[in-house]
Amino acid sequence: MTPRLSTRLSYPPLIGLLSRRTFSTTSACLADIGSHRIEALIPQNARIPDYPYGPSHIYKQSNKGLYGGSRIQFGNNVSDRTETKTRRSWSPNIISKSLYSVALRKKIKIRVSSRVLRTIDKVGGLDEYVLGEKEARIKELGPQGWKLRWRIMSQQAVKERFRIQAAELGLSAHIIQRRWGEKKKDMGTGKAMNAVKSKSKPNLQKMAQKRTRSKQFRVLKKISKLQTGGKRGAVVTKK
Repeated sequence: MTPRLSTRLSYPPLIGLLSRRTFSTTSACLADIGSHRIEALIPQNARIPDYPYGPSHIYKQSNKGLYGGSRIQFGNNVSDRTETKTRRSWSPNIISKSLYSVALRKKIKIRVSSRVLRTIDKVGGLDEYVLGEKEARIKELGPQGWKLRWRIMSQQAVKERFRIQAAELGLSAHIIQRRWGEKKKDMGTGKAMNAVKSKSKPNLQKMAQKRTRSKQFRVLKKISKLQTGGKRGAVVTKK
């Protein structure tokens, strides 16, 4: 009796480490493919500052996503014929979406409203939306967006970006070092670093020469007044 050939293929034991996609060269153990929730990205012992506007008590589910201040609204359905009013409500358009964060290099799964999603596309990504500086943007983030903002701002790449921007704005090296806790050599490069040096360490020799020239000019002005009797338009030449 001839032995039957098995139709099952024997896979190598390292098949789990291979790429999930045939056209990808990155192994699955190195690539962060899945989506992550915000709670999984924040350490348990993290000291996050309190959200300045507090949680919402009117539409409580907005505390668990990026709703942009949207909440349920109430109104009436009015009949065209008899003008009978019937109570109804309008719920915001909420989508469960996985958005990519450049700073964290991960996809973050979060509930987001359609209006906020359009704003994210307009400003250029999730990081730019969360890092907005205006008061209205911080107010519409909510507690969940506030935690995500803290997590993104704690990344080293974002800190380096803030240091360079602060140096370009002319902040002193002492303030930048106290705010971000980095050494002077890491504060920036090129024109930004030169601006910090020029602001923090003025050239004392040039300042002394400027004071000397101004003093000489005042002396010459007094001499000219004495020689011309205080008349305007007279020219005094040096001897």
